[in-house]
Amino acid sequence: MQRACIDGFDAQGFEPVGNGQAACGLSVVFAAGAVFFAAGFFAAGFFAATAFFASGFAAGFLTGVTFFATAFLAGAAFWADAAFLAGIAFLAGAAFLAAGFFAGAAFLATGFLTGAAFLAGAAFLATTFLAGAAAFLTTAAFLAGAAFFATAFLAGAAFFTTAFLAGVAFFAAGFFAVAIEFSLINLQRALRANSLRQVIHDVGQVPSTMNGGTQSLPTASGTAGL
Repeated sequence: MQRACIDGFDAQGFEPVGNGQAACGLSVVFAAGAVFFAAGFFAAGFFAATAFFASGFAAGFLTGVTFFATAFLAGAAFWADAAFLAGIAFLAGAAFLAAGFFAGAAFLATGFLTGAAFLAGAAFLATTFLAGAAAFLTTAAFLAGAAFFATAFLAGAAFFTTAFLAGVAFFAAGFFAVAIEFSLINLQRALRANSLRQVIHDVGQVPSTMNGGTQSLPTASGTAGL
């Protein structure tokens, strides 16, 4: 025969035995075990954490002491070596700075001398260019003066040559005019003399005394005409 359970559900199959004491006891056992397990777990964790932190603290302390001791000894050695190396580095730096200073001074001196040489070369080239320009201008002026004097000389020579030829032509024309005039005069005289002789010849016979006087007169006049 079935009966209602405490929780209100109907059970099927076999009928339950007892009133739930076994289940309650099992629950208590499980709860006690869980509490014990939790307490053991927390205790183990606490002790493990305590041991871990204790060992970590001890290890850290010993490690720190060892580290600081090692660091102190290393620092002492470092500072001793560092002081020595610093002295060497100081001397090396001083030597380097001195070498840099002398190198810079040599560089500046070289730059100054190079600049001075460049300026001297530029001045030389400028002077050469100006001298060449002056020589060119002087040569051009000389050639212009020579051309001017040559032109003036040729113009003067042409002028004097023309004047000389004009004078020669003038004197030649005058000479030929005078010569022609004298030739005409002589021709007229000769024509007159010939005319007079022809007239005397045409007159014919004259007295001897008169003939002699007449002949003497034309002869005298002819001589005077000639």
